[in-house]
Amino acid sequence: MTTSTITEDETSVSPPTASMFAAPDPDVNQSTFERNETIEPILSFGLITDIHYADHDDRWNHVQTHLRRYRNSANLVDEACHYWLNGKYPISFVLQLGDLIDGVCSTNKTSGSDLNVILEQFKKTLNSLPVYHIWGNHELYNFTRQELLNGPLCSFDTKTSSPAHYGTFEVCPNLRIIALDTYEFSALGVGNDSEVYGQSMELLRKHNQNESPNDPTGLRGHQRRYVQFNGGITSKQINWLKEQLTEAKNRDEKVIVIGHIPIHPSACDHLDLLWNYKEVLDLLWIFDRTVLAYIAGHDHDGGYFRDRKNIHHLTLPAIVECDPNTNSFATVHVYKDCLLIEGVGRIATYKIDCQFFFYLIETMRLYNRVVLMHRKQIWQPWMSQGRSVLNYSMEHIPHVVLGIPFAVFFMVVIASKEIYKANAYQFNVYKRRLMIRRPEDIPTEYRPFCS
Repeated sequence: MTTSTITEDETSVSPPTASMFAAPDPDVNQSTFERNETIEPILSFGLITDIHYADHDDRWNHVQTHLRRYRNSANLVDEACHYWLNGKYPISFVLQLGDLIDGVCSTNKTSGSDLNVILEQFKKTLNSLPVYHIWGNHELYNFTRQELLNGPLCSFDTKTSSPAHYGTFEVCPNLRIIALDTYEFSALGVGNDSEVYGQSMELLRKHNQNESPNDPTGLRGHQRRYVQFNGGITSKQINWLKEQLTEAKNRDEKVIVIGHIPIHPSACDHLDLLWNYKEVLDLLWIFDRTVLAYIAGHDHDGGYFRDRKNIHHLTLPAIVECDPNTNSFATVHVYKDCLLIEGVGRIATYKIDCQFFFYLIETMRLYNRVVLMHRKQIWQPWMSQGRSVLNYSMEHIPHVVLGIPFAVFFMVVIASKEIYKANAYQFNVYKRRLMIRRPEDIPTEYRPFCS
């Protein structure tokens, strides 16, 4: 992906207006991004997560907030596959981000048959197109790790990572995907007598004193992540991730990282965070010029956040909790200078620029010009005349008095403009996610961006 000049029209985001609070057409996904339809993407691929298929009657989730329509999820997968196959830009593969079947399948002793049903749903429509699977907590409710490694949900070469399931592959020149196993360190999918089970339960008991390790009662903020349906990754996988990111950086590649569990507190409910999210996030921030996005599932409401290092954190809403006549999947279009994540139904549309250091580079160029001007107009004459710094500085007080405040003012204006655009974009995502209808429903921090 080559760096190209961005114009003001391409990056500006208009603040929301009162007319935007009208009820949107439920069949049309709302997007703030318009692209030139004459430009074809280099490649496209599909994104889907939290299907939770089961041959079981609909029922409420464990907190009684959303109805899970188990059988209907197969119909939504079929709809998504037909959309991908018959779209203007056919996809090359699909990323399935975990929880393909529900834990109720294990209770009903239908894990194998239900898995075959939903895999057949992909196969009969997509034919030979590859589907890459990563494992969520519900895969580990139904199967042991060894069963998963020997089954159809093993999508990567695990000779060096077994029993963990992580890997990487090149999407196209200069873009690769890195898939993490966010349950490598967890109490799920392993025997109760295993070492990793004992260490995981010890960590949970240290932070969560409730009788049930899945009960977050009494936990506050980020501490709510210490429940049994979450997990973490070990130092072995951290080191592997660092090696992959280093290799990508050296080859001037961009990277999309995927995992079932989100890693940024602002992109999900704190109840659905990776146990050692800070460790992973700190590593991605070291390679902020390489990593474009982290895409996850797990939190069924979904979420989005662009962090301080310009890494986009996208949490996809669940298929299984879609209302009738809607869906939840996305198509990623890869262009030479950006990614367009085109959502359908519950998922909004996002644009990820691949040259997010453009403004920094331009600022450095301006700084270099100022330095050269200073050397030519001030430093060299002073050195050649042999005059004292104090005397020469007194003659150039206007340069200091006027130049420095002007430079500071210029930087503040540019920074404020970029912050405004980022927050306006964030508000648009927030509005679409919660389907805000009235201005009084807007959170206080977003009201300055409404006209």
